[in-house]
Amino acid sequence: MVRVLFGQPEHGWLPLTLSVDTFTLALDVSDVPTNPVEELCDCLTLVLQGMEASVWWHLEPTWYRFHFEPTPREVLFSIGKSASARGAATNVLQHTGNVESIVLPFYRAFKQFTSRAIAEEHWPTVDQEKVNRLTDVVRARKPITKGE
Repeated sequence: MVRVLFGQPEHGWLPLTLSVDTFTLALDVSDVPTNPVEELCDCLTLVLQGMEASVWWHLEPTWYRFHFEPTPREVLFSIGKSASARGAATNVLQHTGNVESIVLPFYRAFKQFTSRAIAEEHWPTVDQEKVNRLTDVVRARKPITKGE
């Protein structure tokens, strides 16, 4: 089971906790050089459309890459750790499951986070058009039934 929680951002730092079964990763991610929450929005939109995508979380100086690789029946989710921006990453975790068990927990955490009133000095806002597009893609998904 995948669980994602975004804490309360403060001055460009956002607590992020990810749990996958017995594995837990707690990070304080930065909004420099880019907003990784907005990158997550783009990433989830692509994955739900069947495309491979990643989001990089900046810890200054360490980076974590959350990579999603959809197949017709499941999604391979992996975490890599790198010493440099978008550099070669050491594998930290690999997990396979369906969209509902991997992608939708990220979507729910994202929607919960973006629905909060957060001062711009603490965390940049996500482009509302991107949020709307992701929401539309989620709503348009055909529900997966058992045996399908």
